[in-house]
Amino acid sequence: MKSKRREKKKQRNEEREIQRWGISKLTDMQIYVRLRMTAEREKQNRETKMKETQRQLTTTSV
Repeated sequence: MKSKRREKKKQRNEEREIQRWGISKLTDMQIYVRLRMTAEREKQNRETKMKETQRQLTTTSV
């Protein structure tokens, strides 16, 4: 009985903490996936910029 009450209290405190700091509890895998997605997006942005500058160089040099 006591352990259930303690568990509920712990859960409430965690929820309060999450609301206070705006922290979402992420697992390591979720963090890893988000980092990978961000890295992919940045890589694509860089490639797009490089293609854009390359295209500008070819159009201005002609």
